[in-house]
This record gives sequence, C-alpha cells and structure tokens, in this order.
Amino acid sequence: MSVSLDIFNEDLTKQVEGTEIYPLSGEDIYFKVPRVGGFEYNKQIKKIIKDVYGIYHDPENIDMDLVNATWLGENVTHFGGIANAKTGKALKFSRDNCRAIFNNKGYHQSLCRILMSKASNFEIYLTQEGREAIEELKKP
Repeated sequence: MSVSLDIFNEDLTKQVEGTEIYPLSGEDIYFKVPRVGGFEYNKQIKKIIKDVYGIYHDPENIDMDLVNATWLGENVTHFGGIANAKTGKALKFSRDNCRAIFNNKGYHQSLCRILMSKASNFEIYLTQEGREAIEELKKP
C-alpha cells in the first residue's frame, strides 16, 4: 500500500500564525499557538535565554519552564474562553493579558507544558489535504 506524503504537509500559515490548541478536552478555553520547533522558534528561544540570563550563563541553571512561559506570552496570537478571575467576565486578548497569564508561575508546569507539548505535534498544523490523508490511512 502506498501512502501519500500529504500526511506530513503542514500549513505554513498555521506554523507562524498559530492554530487553536485546547488544553482541556470538552472545554472552550483555547490558545492560538505557533508551531514549536524550527528555525524561527529556536531563534526566539535563544533570544529569550540571552535576555533573561545574559550572554554568559550556565546552561544547567536555565529554567526552561520560565523560558517557555515567556515564549508563550510573546507568541500566542489569540486566546478565548477565559474568564477574568476577579470579574468573571470574558478576558479579552491583548499582549499584556497574554503575558500576565503566562507570567503566573502556577501555570508553568501545567498549562505551559500542555501547550508546548501540543504545539510540537505536527498533526494539528496539517493542511486540509494532510488531515484527509491521515483519515484515509485510518480506514480499514
């Protein structure tokens, strides 16, 4: 059986602009996250490390949870379904609100790790043809 390489064809726009990632199944909360991995992502991570830890730093003392949270705060392109904890009203997307969410250290090992893990999965960034090719493979 031959398999179409479309199963690996990622949507380049989604890689940059992000795709909706739902950290909890069955909930309306989503974050639009660019693709984790690749040249641009690696440059961004290196810049964050340099900005936070300086040019000369001990790699063993880098808190990657902090680095990833900083990256999410700067690169998530939208979110929705989040209520303001104080008012109960919908929290509107803004860069400041985004930074505030990911600056909360309580989210570094839960929400941030979930988003980073899901954003490294190529399947959520596939083109329509790629998704169709995967569905075709699932058929008996």
